[in-house]
Amino acid sequence: MATLKELQEETKKYKKTLVLDLSEVKLFLKVVEDVDDYYYVYRSFGVSENVWSSCVGSFIPLVDRLSKAEYNYLVNVWNLNNNIQIEEKQ
Repeated sequence: MATLKELQEETKKYKKTLVLDLSEVKLFLKVVEDVDDYYYVYRSFGVSENVWSSCVGSFIPLVDRLSKAEYNYLVNVWNLNNNIQIEEKQ
């Protein structure tokens, strides 16, 4: 099992990027720990509160999977509808 530091290091490059968690596009924020488990912390589309999801699962980083144009389209839609703004893929 990975440690919190290992998970944080593995996911560092995806902070504040869009990811696919199960079937929903979310903004990945960080990895945290509580007494029971490690969690990915996300912001869901149109929601102003953070969502925690167990690290037992995983996410698909969209910045690595989509073309620049496709990813930036999602970023623009996100930025129009959310209070946390993210940068386009360069």
